[in-house]
Amino acid sequence: MARCTLVPLPAQTRPDRDPVVCLVASEASAAVRLSPLAARLRAHQRVRLLLTACGPAAADTLTALGATPDAVVPLESPSLTAAPALMSALDRVFTDAAADSVVVAGDSAIAFGAAMAAFWRRIPVVHLDAGVRSHDLTAPFPEEGHRRLIAQVASLHLTTTPEASANLAAEAHAGRTVLTVGSTAVDAARLALARAPLGVRRPGGRGAPR
Repeated sequence: MARCTLVPLPAQTRPDRDPVVCLVASEASAAVRLSPLAARLRAHQRVRLLLTACGPAAADTLTALGATPDAVVPLESPSLTAAPALMSALDRVFTDAAADSVVVAGDSAIAFGAAMAAFWRRIPVVHLDAGVRSHDLTAPFPEEGHRRLIAQVASLHLTTTPEASANLAAEAHAGRTVLTVGSTAVDAARLALARAPLGVRRPGGRGAPR
């Protein structure tokens, strides 16, 4: 089977420094899914994390989950006319940090833009929540197109289910470039529960304030 990875992993990093991994939280839902990965990478001794939020909603969500962003890219408008400015801002973040890989989550226009900005710099792209397909480009629109296009430039695909991995295999993305890792949103919920104050009880239950 032909390989579809245009920028192969692992990236060529300098031996005098740890690799820089840039996580791009394109929106609040992506921030939720990326927060457990950010926590693990920050605990890693040989990786430098650059956690980037696009807009205040993503930044606030990361902070609420205990993953304060290192950089916040402003969103002037959600319209397509703002896409070039956003991609230029992300390009500056990637180049200033000398990113060795960029992780995007989901299928939003911002996630697609971040993946393309990294690809144009020949920075390997990792796609979290990859392989989701409706098999209909018009539904959801334009997200189904974003999913397929990100897959074409991604070097590593992280899926939540075996079905998603099978979807990628049908598109000639298989082997060591596809990993079924489960739902990081579930991991985020567990981390949030672990951070909740002890002694919290439902109203009216034992331990509830009177």
